[in-house]
Amino acid sequence: MGSGGKAGGGTGAHDYYGTIAGLVCAGPVDAVLGIISDGKTVWPEASAGDWTDAEAYEAGDIVHRGGRAWVCTDDHTAAEVTAPGAVAAPWEEYALRRTDPGVTNPVAIAVPGYGVCLLYWGTADQVHSGGTPAGISSDHPPYRRQCWVVLEDWLFGRERTSAPNVEIVVRRAPVQSVVTGPAAALDEQGQANPVAVAAELLSDPVFGAGVPALADPESWQEAADALQDDAAAWGISPVLRDARTFQELLETVGGYAPVVQRSTGLGTMALRTLP
Repeated sequence: MGSGGKAGGGTGAHDYYGTIAGLVCAGPVDAVLGIISDGKTVWPEASAGDWTDAEAYEAGDIVHRGGRAWVCTDDHTAAEVTAPGAVAAPWEEYALRRTDPGVTNPVAIAVPGYGVCLLYWGTADQVHSGGTPAGISSDHPPYRRQCWVVLEDWLFGRERTSAPNVEIVVRRAPVQSVVTGPAAALDEQGQANPVAVAAELLSDPVFGAGVPALADPESWQEAADALQDDAAAWGISPVLRDARTFQELLETVGGYAPVVQRSTGLGTMALRTLP
């Protein structure tokens, strides 16, 4: 839903603005990495622009690369081997984390020149805040367990009345209790262990099967740990856009890694990795 308006200048041209809301993904989301409007990263602002090879950077500089923002941790001259995202590169990923001190739900992210992004993290107990536009809070629930945003007075563009394509870059670890230890967390590249992903699909009471007891915990942990030994090869960030049976979803996730399933004599599902 949305509404629009315009602001004019001396040339007779107008910039149009509107308020719109949209779903991001199932929650809860752990961090927001960036906001992209019509292909341009508009948040966070890059003090040093887009990352450029052979450029001299100082600690504290912020650059854009790959739809994300990065903070320089050490003075250096840029090269591909030290580019943001490379192993041991002098850059840290910029992120607004749900657990950061003072971060609320929803959290208002000001985007200079574009508007305000009011982001709901997708927790099971989230409620509307006083900052949610009345036209949305009165007609919509707080969509618990779903991360969603309200883009308030958002720039549509010069002489443009249609909404732009806005992408919210987020990060979330699988929410499950079958797999524990390092295999349950995201790796250094923000990728998830496929077995942990499958465990969330099996466990989630709303978006999954809601039956975590079907997993044979010992074999699932062993399979997850085996994949974690080479996380760079097997880590994934799956995107699920439609409803499927759990078996179909498990086969899809299993297509990313050498994992097979079998039934146990106790009525549970066991996993093992292939040589």
